[in-house]
Amino acid sequence: HRRMHSISTASLSTSSHMSWEMITNHQSSKTVKLFKSIHKNKSKRNESGFTIAEGVRLVTDILSDEQSRRLVKRIIVSESVLNGQSNNEYQQQLEHWLNV
Repeated sequence: HRRMHSISTASLSTSSHMSWEMITNHQSSKTVKLFKSIHKNKSKRNESGFTIAEGVRLVTDILSDEQSRRLVKRIIVSESVLNGQSNNEYQQQLEHWLNV
């Protein structure tokens, strides 16, 4: 099992306005429970209509395309990514799209 870090979620609307939710207790978070169930269970993905895209580069690529960005409902970002002082091109683009 991977060790969970503090995470934040950003919810996007079609107007590209983001609202943030800080998750401090991932054991009881409905958002984290939904993410885990969709991640582990294909029938849950089909039932909910959601899918998961993981990784800074993939998420950045999705956000940089207007058509695919419209499909994004929620972004879950670990605190380590938000606080990263990375010179990585994709990390910087992700920060731009998240307005961090």
